[in-house]
Parts: sequence; C-alpha cells; structure tokens
Amino acid sequence: MDEPKNSDDDLYDFTILTICPDFGEAWAWIGNRDHPDFGIPVGCGGDWCGRRNLPNELVVRCANWQRIFESAPWDNDSYLRLNWDDFHLEGMKLSAEIKASLGEDILVIYQKAFEDEHAKEPLEVEVLADGSLRPMQ
Repeated sequence: MDEPKNSDDDLYDFTILTICPDFGEAWAWIGNRDHPDFGIPVGCGGDWCGRRNLPNELVVRCANWQRIFESAPWDNDSYLRLNWDDFHLEGMKLSAEIKASLGEDILVIYQKAFEDEHAKEPLEVEVLADGSLRPMQ
C-alpha cells in the first residue's frame, strides 16, 4: 500500500481516538474531550489524519483489518457474518499498539461494531498503556 497522502492542513489535533470499523473504509474516529461525540473518521484508503504520528505499517494493518469487516457478508438486515471473536481480538491488539505509539495523554477506546449481533456489554473499552482493557462507564 502507498504511503499516506495527508498534507499538514489535513492533520488534526486530538485527545481521543475511538477504534471501531465502519463502512466507507473508516476504522477510527478522532475527537477531543470538549466534543467527545464529534469525530473525524480516519483510515480511509490507509491514510492517517492525526497530528501525532503512527507508524505507516500500523496504519496499513488497521486498514486491512477494516477491509475484513467491509467484505463480510450480511447475516440478515443488521448483522455481519464474521468470526467476531478473532476480529475483536485483532482490533484490541491493534488498539493496544496504537495506544503504545500515541502515549498516555491520548484516550484510546475500542468499540465493538454494532453489526456484531453477539456483542456483549460493554461495547466500549478503554485501552490502557499496558495493553489491558477497562470497561467504559
């Protein structure tokens, strides 16, 4: 995959990164604590739009993980047929690597996709610096 093609004007400051696959090639949302519900989708085409650096190899792996989601067949009107256990394990592993790369001052959240009909509470977990997960309240 080619190197990301973001210019400095396309890069955003952020304090929250929510990792969750969605259609349209987005695998994460950049936000901040002042507006936690407002997010800028990232990952489209393997690009990274955050001002903080992520290794390109990690961005490409996230984009590939996202493609697994988008290529899964529909089970019915609302859910995807996917090996969700393996998919979530990989997503949480990628999230832990992202957290390690971004550092302590960025809140990294892993959110299970709504298209997983077997998702159990919690749907969102905070990824801590040691790679462990803490349920969001």
